[in-house]
Amino acid sequence: MARAFTLLLLCLVLAAAGCAGGRAKYAEAPAPQFEVIPSLDGQEFAEKGEWVKAETRSAEYLHSTEPGRARFEVKDANRCMKWYKHFASPVDFKAYPFVEFEYRARRLQNDGVEYVLWLFDERPFHAAGFEVVTPHEIVCDWRPHTIRVPLARFNPTGPLTGAAIRVTSGKGGRAELEVLRIDFIGPEKAAQASAAAEAAECITVSQRRPFLVNSDIRTALVCPRVEGQTPIKAARVRFYESRGRLHCALHVEAESTATAAFKIRLRLFAGADPIASDEASFRVRKTDTYLPQLADGDLDFDLGPAKDLARATDFEIEVENVTALQ
Repeated sequence: MARAFTLLLLCLVLAAAGCAGGRAKYAEAPAPQFEVIPSLDGQEFAEKGEWVKAETRSAEYLHSTEPGRARFEVKDANRCMKWYKHFASPVDFKAYPFVEFEYRARRLQNDGVEYVLWLFDERPFHAAGFEVVTPHEIVCDWRPHTIRVPLARFNPTGPLTGAAIRVTSGKGGRAELEVLRIDFIGPEKAAQASAAAEAAECITVSQRRPFLVNSDIRTALVCPRVEGQTPIKAARVRFYESRGRLHCALHVEAESTATAAFKIRLRLFAGADPIASDEASFRVRKTDTYLPQLADGDLDFDLGPAKDLARATDFEIEVENVTALQ
């Protein structure tokens, strides 16, 4: 009897260990079947005007799609429209821990609220999902740009089931967004992309805007980071006079998921003629925290005697990634 009881106890212990082992294995990130899951399969996004407040809802908008490309346009001024797409198959964010959003845009309004790209998870009702790309991250120069975002920062619930796009126009209307990719990336592919970015030559981006004194000028200039995206962002500019000299205060932001170095140049123009310039450096150091930390700072540029620059009409910000040269 004692022997039978011992054997029974041993079987129970082994069974419990097997269950625990099974649970541990299930909790691990599964190996992805493919390194990239593209979500633009040519199926149209559904128009979701009911998601937009009536007073800002667009009455003139367009949407077209084909495999690998989706285009959205809001024609009327100061209006908004949203679209939704359900994924053909749910995406396991543990197997595909990054999303890459490639786009080109023009005349989108940075209204400082909501999103441009939203992903849905399995949270109930209106709590489902999270904003992945916000308006201030969008560069409106009608050139392709890519933003790569780690999904773990949003702590999704269950697999990802769909995406929403939001386009908002300004006072001139005709806001256009062309989405070239919404891809979910496996870890190996993400590592390859990061290595390629590290080996790449320096990347330089620039933006030219009208010159104003004593005004906060919002900018959307972004420069790719060494480890892909999210980039450094030249977020806000303010020109001011101090002791007879013209200065410019520039606020920059970057996430500390990689060590990176940047040169930031500011130039002043009178029409097509450059009349003043200055340069500063900004460095981001990688932190070991699980979630990216925001590294921001204010840079000051001394552009020279203010009386000599009264004819200025435009300014240009240039950001160069010089990490590879360090």
